[in-house]
Amino acid sequence: MPITNSSTIDDIADALELLASCSKGSPVSLGGAKQFVVKLGGTDQQAIEAFAKLYKRSTDLGEKYPVKVAAEYLQVTGNIWDSPYLLMTTFCGNSLFSGLKGWSEDTTSKLFEIVSEKCLTEFFGESTQTRNFGHPSDVGRPKEFGEAVKWIANLMKVPLGSGYRPPRRKDGGVDIFVWREFKDGFPGVPMLLIQCTIQGNFQNKIGDVDTRLWASWLSSDIDPLVGLCVPQMVVKLEKWREITTRGLLFDRHRLSSMGPNTLKIDPVSQGYIKELVKEFQEHNL
Repeated sequence: MPITNSSTIDDIADALELLASCSKGSPVSLGGAKQFVVKLGGTDQQAIEAFAKLYKRSTDLGEKYPVKVAAEYLQVTGNIWDSPYLLMTTFCGNSLFSGLKGWSEDTTSKLFEIVSEKCLTEFFGESTQTRNFGHPSDVGRPKEFGEAVKWIANLMKVPLGSGYRPPRRKDGGVDIFVWREFKDGFPGVPMLLIQCTIQGNFQNKIGDVDTRLWASWLSSDIDPLVGLCVPQMVVKLEKWREITTRGLLFDRHRLSSMGPNTLKIDPVSQGYIKELVKEFQEHNL
């Protein structure tokens, strides 16, 4: 990610978070940050402003923010693969990691779905349930879409609707189902239909979920909510306004604020991130 005229201070702050995450627990001094930013095509002043941006992120997220930000240094003491926030810094399609040889869009996209799901496990409170609906599936979702709709309806304990017709995509636009489970057996199950994307141009992705069709496939009596998960820090108000006319936006800030401080990903995914960290270190440290 070379720094260009279109790069923002938030973009540079993201790059410094990655640098700190891959620095083996050692602090990144302000001087070292300046050198790194200049190497990417930026300026000393941009590095200083990015430090200030990181301090604000630290203040806003509190214990959910895994980077220690001091006046003269940044430091990450934990592992990048144990932190929801730090993992998401590696997922962005325009991040420094995306230019590495070992970076895979498909692998990264699937891993982002996993992290997003873990961050949404208490969206409706302690009885919240979640299930990845992506295809192919490793959580038991049938391959054929009609059977998959029956599968998720059974899990949520909602009756099937009568409006089924083949969707444009194998997942009907939904990557994750989130719902609140009640033990009384009565109708009225609140649900959230999530689309995940690591793409830089994500504004129209929320349109992949057609709530009218899903309301006809699942008779929940309550219109489902729609949400879009992205690993970026979305800071432009116009983007929020464009998306929130159609649903909820969950960026890195919101996902991290709702999710656990730490998590465990599977060994294969952990190995994938470790290899990316190693490649990043070889080029930048």
